[in-house]
Amino acid sequence: MEIVIALNPRSKPAAEIKESLEQQLTPAAADVQLELRQPKVKYRGLDPNVLVAVVGAAGAGLGALITGLMQLRNQMAARKIVLEAEGGQKLEVPADTPMEKLDQLLERLNRMNEVKKISVQ
Repeated sequence: MEIVIALNPRSKPAAEIKESLEQQLTPAAADVQLELRQPKVKYRGLDPNVLVAVVGAAGAGLGALITGLMQLRNQMAARKIVLEAEGGQKLEVPADTPMEKLDQLLERLNRMNEVKKISVQ
């Protein structure tokens, strides 16, 4: 028969407890053996609910970040320069249009009518 005794780690050291028990054994219990065994260390994984919550929150945060970056990119790409003449004609060009091209367009628009308004949107 085998009896296992689990000790509280805050109690006396296991060796002291073993010695104390061995001293209390009577001659009638000569076939009793006491041994110290170290428990196998079991690693407990993360609770699945916590794992799901962390992954979900990280996914939502990453999704919001990507959405924000895409909106920012779209807003930057949507920027344009609007040239408006007195006659109501409008000429819209992307904001990244080279200055040489803008100068040509302004000359052409000037030949048609006076430029009344230039705005960046």
